[in-house]
Amino acid sequence: MKINSAATGDMFTFISSQAQEQPLASHSGRVLCRYAYGRAMETLLQGENGQDFVGVQTYGDVCNFVLCDGVSMSYQGDFAARFLGNTLLDWLDHTRDWSSAGFTEFMTSITESASAQLRRLAPPGGVPSLLREVLEDKQRMGSQSMYICGRIELPISRKKQGRLWTDGLADLDPIHQVLPDELIQILLDAPHTEGLQDDAAFLELQWS
Repeated sequence: MKINSAATGDMFTFISSQAQEQPLASHSGRVLCRYAYGRAMETLLQGENGQDFVGVQTYGDVCNFVLCDGVSMSYQGDFAARFLGNTLLDWLDHTRDWSSAGFTEFMTSITESASAQLRRLAPPGGVPSLLREVLEDKQRMGSQSMYICGRIELPISRKKQGRLWTDGLADLDPIHQVLPDELIQILLDAPHTEGLQDDAAFLELQWS
């Protein structure tokens, strides 16, 4: 299994590229994480972006994480997952207001910026007129993404009580046991179906 070499000291960041696969890899610190990313075989063969997003940051006793799943029938679901994932990671790292009201206000506040960026993503040129009309209708309806995110603050000598904040975990598709690396990679390679049927973002976090 690959150990990610982008880590420096107690700091580590992984943000998935929606344009390529990430075989199972891990980072070991106070928070142990395993992560991977794969596109559906159809998406891979067409050279398109995956519509999932996974990002994780750890430094010292803190871990921020995000997983997003762009809604495939919405316009540019990959954009929605990427925009929301990166924006949530930044919010998790900087906010001091962990209330439900504060989070709702934040989510509402990013809508205008997301909509402005989405309007600049015009349908590709050269597509048949009927397809262009369909894409333009989708663009007017907007882009959507589901998400889960959270922040882990582990206890330290001057702060005996840790903290765990999460949102969106009701949408999680969990694996209820720790699987060996080889089995996780087999699930990602999906040889029984000649490749993944859907995009897959995998993240596992362990701490004590």
